[in-house]
Amino acid sequence: MSGDVCHYSMPPVRAGSGPAELTDFLKAADGAAVEIDLSALDFPDTARLQILLAAARHWRDQGDGFRTINASPGFLAGLGQAGLGPEDIATEVTQ
Repeated sequence: MSGDVCHYSMPPVRAGSGPAELTDFLKAADGAAVEIDLSALDFPDTARLQILLAAARHWRDQGDGFRTINASPGFLAGLGQAGLGPEDIATEVTQ
């Protein structure tokens, strides 16, 4: 991704208000490239995973850059349990 990139670090636990912080970030970043750091998450929760899937699809359709980074092995295992893969949320797996 080139140019300005909006960064967000996903907290390990959802706030009491649910995924509002993530959706607020994504709404504000619409039209720009987005990079979301997943390093604090050990396992994906359903609400934020659904938002990540929708966001990845939206950014892909818009042609703007979207990627998630630093997904833990536990997070990737959770994706697999949901029938998904890293490509579904635009993440690169490094070994």
